Amino acid sequence: MAVFNHKCGGYKIKINNVDHPPPHCHITGGGNIRVSLLTLEPLDPNQEIPPGVKKCLRECQEEMIKAWDKVQQKP
Repeated sequence: MAVFNHKCGGYKIKINNVDHPPPHCHITGGGNIRVSLLTLEPLDPNQEIPPGVKKCLRECQEEMIKAWDKVQQKP
């Protein structure tokens, strides 16, 4: 289950309802990219955010940060 779901072109942006720090979202639709909610950059420096998705992330950043506050933290 997710506390945040958003579609952006052929990609999905989601925040799981149970996850671990740091605050991040997942971009799926050709792999799984974890993206920092604070910097909007991939947590794995070898990954790239698909073109056009960065704009969606910027538009949703505030909402995603609020959603992260609802996440149950895993140790």
